Amino acid sequence: MRVRGGDTCISSTVYTGWLVVIGIVALWLRLPIPEPLWQHVDERAFLLQPLGFVSGDLNPHFFNYPTLQLYLSAALYRVYYDLFSSVSVESFVAYNYFVDGIRLLTVARCVTTFMSVATVVVVAALGRRLYGAAGGLIAALVLTVVPLHVRFSHLATTDIPAVLWTTLAVLWAVRIAQQQGEPRDTLLAGVWVGLAASTKYPGIFCAIPVAVALWPGPNAYRRLLTAGGAALATLALTSPFLWLSPTEAWADISAMGAEHLASDAHRVGGSPLWHFLRYTLPYGLGPGVLLTVVLACGWHPRSMGRDELVLCAGVGALAILPAAAASGFMRYAVPVAPLLAVLVVRPLVRLNLPRWALWTWLVVLVGLPGYASWRARQLLPGPDTRVQALQWIKAQEPESYRLVLHTSGWGGVPGVLTPGVILARESYFRRSYSKQQLRQAFAELSQRTDFPPLATLGFGAETIISRRDSTAG
Repeated sequence: MRVRGGDTCISSTVYTGWLVVIGIVALWLRLPIPEPLWQHVDERAFLLQPLGFVSGDLNPHFFNYPTLQLYLSAALYRVYYDLFSSVSVESFVAYNYFVDGIRLLTVARCVTTFMSVATVVVVAALGRRLYGAAGGLIAALVLTVVPLHVRFSHLATTDIPAVLWTTLAVLWAVRIAQQQGEPRDTLLAGVWVGLAASTKYPGIFCAIPVAVALWPGPNAYRRLLTAGGAALATLALTSPFLWLSPTEAWADISAMGAEHLASDAHRVGGSPLWHFLRYTLPYGLGPGVLLTVVLACGWHPRSMGRDELVLCAGVGALAILPAAAASGFMRYAVPVAPLLAVLVVRPLVRLNLPRWALWTWLVVLVGLPGYASWRARQLLPGPDTRVQALQWIKAQEPESYRLVLHTSGWGGVPGVLTPGVILARESYFRRSYSKQQLRQAFAELSQRTDFPPLATLGFGAETIISRRDSTAG
């Protein structure tokens, strides 16, 4: 087995065949079908904002995330409507916005899944470029099974889509480091950085390995300006209202930063770095993968080539957020998973192991995380444990002892129940639609035969119920 660069004795046909098998396994572990009966809280954005674009207002009025993935979801929802819906577009929007948008969420979740599998393919290309064909297959297999990547590939969120772009940026940075980069490589590296930042703001950190690859080198200043200009232009084109509505954007971004970077609202105890190293990586990667990563970094580090140093720069850059943010969310660490899957390959190919030892090591690497990801796949279509907990509370506590408490989201401090909190969907709807259109939406819902007769839609519920009563009477 060759150590770096080039291919091993594995033919391209065999390599492609094994990569297809790995891709099928990755797809099976990640595909959200049968669909979960529960929703992640962050998935709301993939209903409220994309359906708001149907009004013609492309300003999301919501900048917790950039808009690239939201625009993509809106386009796919329109295709879904054209193919499968026979009601008016107003009725389609109203029903999915206020009643049940699970079908649209399934579309967005499947997009996440396919972008996740695409990342496995990109990791194979990155591993092959650094460690040969066998190295590419090993890296793809490791990423296929690690829970850190599998767990979030079922959800309509921005995390996994952003990881595809950050991994592509690192792949192009390695290309630049290995061959000093053609102009188109520099340009494409900047585009991937821009797409990463336009999907999730911390994606901008993948600019660091690109900069490391470009500097020092011939025409470094010009190439840095080319990559940076491509990144900014891509971000501006795919999330235009960051520039067109800067005050509104800055209000949301600064609030998000204050909540997740500095406050204790989501702190899990201890320093963020300790939580990242002690819990996120061991549980997210598996102990075998983590120990191999440590060995990869510690075994003859001076023998690392420039391309491997670019890979390590990518790991360090994308680990900044989970290692420093006050919020201890495991998904913040997802961007490092593909790069660590590649780094795992280094000792396996450098130690010149006999074939039996290599296979044994590989089984140990993927066995435990593979089992954990398989169990997650088995539990995916199961009941919502939050509903089960509520049912248990109802069964245990008498009616007179129930209490509804709203928290502000800042460390669990009790807050005030305002109309904006109770009628959150109506408030979001009014950002893109008028009050008259809100009334029309409820009127459209009242005509549907599949609408739950006593469902509560805030202020609109009275309109719907009275309309049905008058029709029936």
